Amino acid sequence: MKYYNRSLDCADDLDVEEVLTAIDLSKDGGARDDLLGLIMFTLDRTLFGDPCTHHRSLLESLGKDDAIISFNWDLLVDNIVSSSNQKQPDYSIPEESLKVSLNESPSNGSLCCLPFKPKLLKLHGSMNWMDCRKCKIVNVYLLDGKTAAEWYIEHREKACSCGSPMNPLIIAPTLLKSYKARPFGSVWTEATRVLAKADEIIVVGYSLPVTDLRAKWLFRESTAGERPIHILLFDKSPEEDKLRRWREVLHNRSIDAETGGIREAAKYLVGVR
Repeated sequence: MKYYNRSLDCADDLDVEEVLTAIDLSKDGGARDDLLGLIMFTLDRTLFGDPCTHHRSLLESLGKDDAIISFNWDLLVDNIVSSSNQKQPDYSIPEESLKVSLNESPSNGSLCCLPFKPKLLKLHGSMNWMDCRKCKIVNVYLLDGKTAAEWYIEHREKACSCGSPMNPLIIAPTLLKSYKARPFGSVWTEATRVLAKADEIIVVGYSLPVTDLRAKWLFRESTAGERPIHILLFDKSPEEDKLRRWREVLHNRSIDAETGGIREAAKYLVGVR
């Protein structure tokens, strides 16, 4: 925390996005890795436990033409899919650029049985994606019971089968976001295609931050035109300023808002499917 002249013990008022932006500007790769590692452990603490039944219900309610678009790195959905199908979700990463490793058969196969691989478009990357620039391959690891932070620490310095080091495919919460690395081009293209065909868009807990300029453009571009779209927003506190941001981006379309999160969204989907 040398850039802010304080220790982590008194950093509660600091904004993570601002700190990461400062680190990126300083080109301090070590500090960046340390902070991302801390974020991973924080995710573990908040998401620790058995697979979420609400995420499972949501997955079971999906049809073949549905897709989940996520800005999160966590593996809640990924792990449920791999434990039921012993396969990765459909990340929309080209097959020729993808290598999947399943370390051992998951022990939670009875959680649910999915008839197909659901489409999961992770626009800011994923904790189980690692990039080998020499092979031009995205290595995807399906977890075998390890927590996300344990996996991240173990694989952060791991070498590809070709011997070259791998880099985590994660877009950090910084103002200097870069989407140049594979496979983000194909993932964002597919997200645009899916949204451009959607007749219903359900948003859960995403408030469209001012700094997510590319996300704003994604929604603007894919919802342009006159086609009818049912838009439903689930938020813990669906305040008017959030709704106003969404209406502006979605070409002033009407938005239905519900107080809640993944539990309420899953209940809604189960009820209408």
